[in-house]
Amino acid sequence: MMQVMRIRYRSPKAKTWVTYAVGDNVLFVPPGEEVTANARFGIKDTDLWRARILEIRIPNDGCITGASNTDSESDGSSVDVSDSENSTSEGSGNFAITETDGGPVIPVKHSYVKIAWYYSPSYYDTLSVPARLRGYQPSDFGERELICTPDHFDIQHVCTLNGHEEIYPFNERTCEVEDVPDGAYYYRSSFLTREREWKIDPPKYHCICAQTYKLYDDKAMHYCPRPGCHTWYHEGCLKSHSNRSYHSALSDLEEQWEMAIDATRLKPMREELEAAIDSSLPERNPISEDMIAEVRRLARQPIVRGPPHSTIGNGPIVLRARFVLRQLREKLEMPDKLDFVKRKMVKRHLPGGGTSSMMRKRCKMEKFEAKKLKSGEGYKYWAYKCPKCNGPI
Repeated sequence: MMQVMRIRYRSPKAKTWVTYAVGDNVLFVPPGEEVTANARFGIKDTDLWRARILEIRIPNDGCITGASNTDSESDGSSVDVSDSENSTSEGSGNFAITETDGGPVIPVKHSYVKIAWYYSPSYYDTLSVPARLRGYQPSDFGERELICTPDHFDIQHVCTLNGHEEIYPFNERTCEVEDVPDGAYYYRSSFLTREREWKIDPPKYHCICAQTYKLYDDKAMHYCPRPGCHTWYHEGCLKSHSNRSYHSALSDLEEQWEMAIDATRLKPMREELEAAIDSSLPERNPISEDMIAEVRRLARQPIVRGPPHSTIGNGPIVLRARFVLRQLREKLEMPDKLDFVKRKMVKRHLPGGGTSSMMRKRCKMEKFEAKKLKSGEGYKYWAYKCPKCNGPI
């Protein structure tokens, strides 16, 4: 088999090319089903099968001319697969052209992909898996949530691919995650089908109600980042249990928010801080008061996720702001700019191969105003209270 990194495919009925690469997530139409223009007669989007491309292969005996009969692999290779009037193989229908780096053009008859499947929770529930290994209820998963199965492989012809699907990883065990766009498919669990065990555990239970967090749910959640807590709570559950912390002075509440951070979980932030210091000018300017005031504003608010916030919430920025203020209080070395609090450097893959770097905002930040309640002496400011440590969250 010859292995390549990319293919360009065009079916007999299509006018445009589609590029597939190793690592892409792709769609398959289940056997006997059909995607139609009329949704009433076609299958639903959630019924399509999804998988990740692990390898792209060209059989040695599928070559038409100029191909080597030995197994090979070329990291820079690409393949064109299309319907052709010039095919020299009778009845081949489709053929491929592989362009190796600086090598000859080699027409071939067929191209295949090795894939690893994603399961839907409903499909996984039909498998004969012992109850002790399931560890979840089907209702614990979100509407567009999948289960990654990295060891369930299949070989499929390239003509069975039905386009791309962005599938986002979601790690709810940390605030350092990428945001999942609205309506996108995602996974947070991984199941090994051969060993019949979870590689990454099923969704974690949160809150007083012991329910899982479902992306795109309409329930806002509040987070306690203090040592021994690290728990998310539904706003509705906190409200129904009258979990509130009242303060006569807003500054008292804000200072408690600012101090709420776990010193044992600061390693990623310290590494970012060191990188920011290294990239600063040799003679750094003092951090401006306006910059410190902005960081303090970000640190002095609750950590939340869910509507109207993004799926991951504002934690990545709020926690970094609290970390920076902690560093300033201890008079530790700081960079002359604090851009890393709100922005991060990310790499993106270019269509033709390679990567580029760009700065991107860490998460969505909604405008925040502290809640207040009128009392006899004026106003009392309040926040929801963590049921574990009783601190404001």
